[in-house]
Amino acid sequence: RAVPPRAESVCDVGCGNGDTALDFARRGLEVHALDDSRVFCEAVRARARREALHVNVHCDDMRDFRLPRPVDLVLAEFASLNNLADRRDLPRVLHAVARALPDGGWFCFDVNTPRSLRTEYPQTFWVEHSKFKLVQHGSLDTDKRRARLDFEWFVPAERLWRHVRETLWHVCWTDAEIRQALRRAGFELVRHFDGFDVRPTMPGVTRGTDAYYLARKRKRIPKRAGPRQR
Repeated sequence: RAVPPRAESVCDVGCGNGDTALDFARRGLEVHALDDSRVFCEAVRARARREALHVNVHCDDMRDFRLPRPVDLVLAEFASLNNLADRRDLPRVLHAVARALPDGGWFCFDVNTPRSLRTEYPQTFWVEHSKFKLVQHGSLDTDKRRARLDFEWFVPAERLWRHVRETLWHVCWTDAEIRQALRRAGFELVRHFDGFDVRPTMPGVTRGTDAYYLARKRKRIPKRAGPRQR
């Protein structure tokens, strides 16, 4: 609540279908929506056109994206950082975010924790919706820091169902690793929350499975000029 009123421009990294980006556009902010999925990017553009909203959509990789100019706030919601296939890519993302912010700019993100990967990912789920049916199965690597998610989609195709298979990899970090990566990228951690305390209550979800971070890019102290040489 303290940050958005002072922000005039925002970048939603891993924007997905654009819900958050469009919400900020409705508030009159300068909005950049970034995702590496062309399908999502086209969906955001189409939704923005229908509502006559101005949203700058970037189809780009969160690990090395560049914006035309800095923004006041960068968001990475719904555990989008966990979608990195390699845990070593976190510093790349944080340096790209720092590049997109001015000194004093804000970065807010949430992640699924190692506990989430151990307790929530290795399960099988069945989801039934009017527009699709989904079977999701998860499994862990031996180090329990990388998870494979297999999706079996069934989508309507006239009177039949079309079957689509999809595989995603998720990774996780400890709180100490995230804090260290933030410091090295030039951020100071302002607040840290357990997801249980800040998001709507979800059945069966306990403390320690997701975490929210609010960080700010450190202000650089200008170097003092040395004495002039004769």
